[in-house]
Amino acid sequence: MKPFCKVLAVTLSLSMLGPITPKAASAGQARQKSLVSEVEIDAALRRASADEKASRDTIRRLLARDDVRRLAKDSGLDSIYLDKAAAVVATLEGPELEQAATYAAELNDRLAGGVTITVSLVALLLIIIIIILLAK
Repeated sequence: MKPFCKVLAVTLSLSMLGPITPKAASAGQARQKSLVSEVEIDAALRRASADEKASRDTIRRLLARDDVRRLAKDSGLDSIYLDKAAAVVATLEGPELEQAATYAAELNDRLAGGVTITVSLVALLLIIIIIILLAK
């Protein structure tokens, strides 16, 4: 019975270790896949961060323009609100940031092209400021 006990003990010991080679191979493959995923995730995060920075810069450029400040003043909007809106831009994210950046880009393009400022531009400017202040 002693030989049987030794064989049983060795068999049980080896079975607790499990199949070494397949697990090691699959663990190596899993590590390799996770490295690729981490690289892709890092790249996506960098792109998203760069996009958000560009969107914020677009809004800040619009709010800092002299003609926009003059237009706001002529419309009865105190410059303190433009300053507050510019400060709040850093807190915008997601759909609010994208919507405000889209409006800001449109206004920047129209103003840079020398298009005559109309009531619709005033409305867009006010919408941007309201979105920014409400997001706070």
